[in-house]
Amino acid sequence: MATHRLKFSYVGNSLDLSEEISDTQTGVAIIDNEQITTATTDGEVLFALEFANCTMFYLVSDQDVTFETNDGAAADDTIALLADIPYVWHTNSYDTFLITADIITNVFITNVSGETASIYCVALFDATT
Repeated sequence: MATHRLKFSYVGNSLDLSEEISDTQTGVAIIDNEQITTATTDGEVLFALEFANCTMFYLVSDQDVTFETNDGAAADDTIALLADIPYVWHTNSYDTFLITADIITNVFITNVSGETASIYCVALFDATT
């Protein structure tokens, strides 16, 4: 079992607000500091996830990159990540999950930022179903 926490905060205009969302599940899928050099098109990274079982998803890069699932040429899902701005989703999010199909074995990352990108992704999911 793994427990993950997402923390959200706002500081400004004499306000200091914070909230935390946590969930415990049986499965975790991770991309841990994957280095994607600049001028890489569809760099293949091992990662698998049954999207319907996912309860929390956190994806971030320190450079602008494109994150594609299952096939770089005809991706099931594409996320254009801006440097240091994470894509965060959980089951109680106001928005729908940008991953709409199972990720079978790979994601593909394109980096034309001019610098090597460090990619992190953590997905919490129910592995019992």
